Amino acid sequence: MKRTPLNRRTELRVVSPLQRGKPLSRGREGGTGTDGPAPRPAKRVKATGPDAATRRLVLDRADGCCEICGVLIHDGDGWVGEHSFHHRRPRRMGGSSDPATNRPSNLLLICGSATSPAGCHLLVESQRALALGNGWLLHAEQNPTLEPVELAVTPPAHRTWLKDDGVITVADGTNT
Repeated sequence: MKRTPLNRRTELRVVSPLQRGKPLSRGREGGTGTDGPAPRPAKRVKATGPDAATRRLVLDRADGCCEICGVLIHDGDGWVGEHSFHHRRPRRMGGSSDPATNRPSNLLLICGSATSPAGCHLLVESQRALALGNGWLLHAEQNPTLEPVELAVTPPAHRTWLKDDGVITVADGTNT
């Protein structure tokens, strides 16, 4: 047989595990060729999002409504619409080890998700200039506690500052 990059030097042989006389070893205990490889333990995904207490604080701060448009997403009993806990200062690819990334001042409860065809999450992701101007999105060097954000949950919509304890300070100095 003439050897070319597409041809093998030797022909492939198909041999079942029973013809070999012993089970195939997969390099791990318990793995056999007849039953397939032993199940691998599920790979743990690194949690890079906010913890449950932080999500609850942001949900309470937003009073169950989207913080950008004001639509109800949580009625007190459960979620009634698609939602996201949006990071104003993005986590970056693979998450972030910076603890400030998941603080309440860096999070907004908004309607929609990164994959939904509608909602405020799509607005933030598709209209970056508007999102940056309203404080819904921040640059990596900006501090979320020092940058104001336009929120619909402080009627009428005002420029506000978000604190890590869930307090919203309106531009006129009042707290909500």
